[in-house]
Amino acid sequence: MSQGGGLERCAVLLLAAGLSRRFGEDDKLLASWRGKPLLAWTLARLAELPCNTKVAVVGPADTARVALLESTGFHCVVNLTPEAGMGSSIACGAAFLQHTLPGDTPGLFLCLADMPRVSLALFERLHASLAGDPLTRVVVPVHAGRRGHPVLFAHACLPELALLAGDTGARSVVHAAGEGLREVPWEDDSVLLDLDTPADFARASELAIDGKP
Repeated sequence: MSQGGGLERCAVLLLAAGLSRRFGEDDKLLASWRGKPLLAWTLARLAELPCNTKVAVVGPADTARVALLESTGFHCVVNLTPEAGMGSSIACGAAFLQHTLPGDTPGLFLCLADMPRVSLALFERLHASLAGDPLTRVVVPVHAGRRGHPVLFAHACLPELALLAGDTGARSVVHAAGEGLREVPWEDDSVLLDLDTPADFARASELAIDGKP
C-alpha cells in the first residue's frame, strides 16, 4: 500500500524564526527584495499549495512576521529559544504537529522562509515520489549534485523531528532514512537559493521567477 493521498492532505512546516545574524541589524525576512518583503515572496509561493495544514515557527518577538504569516493562512507556533538553532525550531513545529495532524497525513514539507523561487511543480514532484512508494521516508530535491529544500518527510518521521536540537537542521533524520531516502532531480537552482546577506539580495535581484525576470 502506498502513502498516497492528495497533496492537500500533506502539511507545511515553515521555519521563520531565524535571527538574521548574517544580514546585519535589519530583519532579513521583512527586508525588501524585488519590491516586497522577502517573506512575502515565499508566502506567495506557498499560497499556491492546496495543503490544508500550514504551520510556521516564529520567535517570541516576531510580531511583524506573525502578522504577515497569519494574513496568508499560517498558524504560528513560537520557539522561545530561536538562538538555539534550526533544530530547535524544527522540533518546536514538529511537536505541535504531532498532536494536531491526523494519523493518515501522508507527510510534511519542511520549508525555509528565505527561499522565494520554489514552485508548485516542485512540491507536486516531491509528493509524487512519496505517494508512489510505501518505503519512502524522506524526499529531497537535488540540483547539480547538491541537496536542497523543501524536504518532504513521511508522517512517521515526526517523532524524530520533534527531538531535534542544535543548528544542523534535520540532517540526522535525513541520514537515518537510509534506503527510505529518495532524491528527486530538479532542473534549476531554486531549491538551493536562500538569501542570507545583503550581497545575496543584490546578486539575486535579477533572477527569473517562473521564467520571468
